[in-house]
Amino acid sequence: MIPKGIQHTKLIVILLVLLTSAELVWAQGDAGQPGEFLRHGVGGRALGLGRAFVAIANDANAIYWNPGGLIAAYRKEFTSMYTNLFYDSRYSYVAIALPRPFFEPHNKILRFLFGSESAWGVGWVRLSTFDFDQRNEANVSVGNFDIYQQAILVSFAHEWVRTSGIWNVGVNYKMVSQGYSGLVQNTNSGIQGFHPAWDYFGLDVGVTFQPLHAPFLREIPGLGSLRNLQFLRLGAIFQNCIPPSLNQGGVNEIYPAVFRIGWSYLFRFPKDWRLLVVNDYETLFKPRPHKYD
Repeated sequence: MIPKGIQHTKLIVILLVLLTSAELVWAQGDAGQPGEFLRHGVGGRALGLGRAFVAIANDANAIYWNPGGLIAAYRKEFTSMYTNLFYDSRYSYVAIALPRPFFEPHNKILRFLFGSESAWGVGWVRLSTFDFDQRNEANVSVGNFDIYQQAILVSFAHEWVRTSGIWNVGVNYKMVSQGYSGLVQNTNSGIQGFHPAWDYFGLDVGVTFQPLHAPFLREIPGLGSLRNLQFLRLGAIFQNCIPPSLNQGGVNEIYPAVFRIGWSYLFRFPKDWRLLVVNDYETLFKPRPHKYD
């Protein structure tokens, strides 16, 4: 029988090898893509982990990172974040999570939507950049204007307990808006959106999985037992599976699809010592070409 301490050591070595062999999530030079403000990241906990949060998401920030994890929130939560970025840019996030309502409807559809195995959440994200200098055709300044992008995320998650483990599946329905504040309209610019409406829509799908019976993991020493499997968590999200599409100045900007997958494992040691190992991998699909009207 392998001593417990050696089992933990082997697990740590295996997971660290997997962690260090993966590519860096944010090493790709893909900034500036449409909808990039929805990939910046929110929450001190998630940002402190280097944005490797897709498998951990179990609080109100799951609305942003992985809606499937929303059902794992321990309680009703409200969260907010505000930060100053580069060049007078400000980033804001507000969200509320309502996991497992107290009532249990008798109707099957209502029970699926609002029962003890379901969760709802609403989030708001906004990126604002201020004090752009606007000039007319004669290169005369006509004042300053601001640009903002924002999105409202409505999230739903449901839990299924199966022999293989606990499956949590969630969706984000998002409404996106982009506008200009203080912009003097120029008929030659073709820019629209001085009074933008929430008429750009998209959809994300996320899932988390906590294995309870996984024979394929038994090859990893010490991981095949239920006692150890309960601390493993897998997660994935497919953002923009239905992509928002914004039309500005005759250019149709379509948000690129993003796939992110990750895992986490919580090690427990004597004297209440714990070690959480996480890893995420992200793929940005090739952006669709701009369409000119």
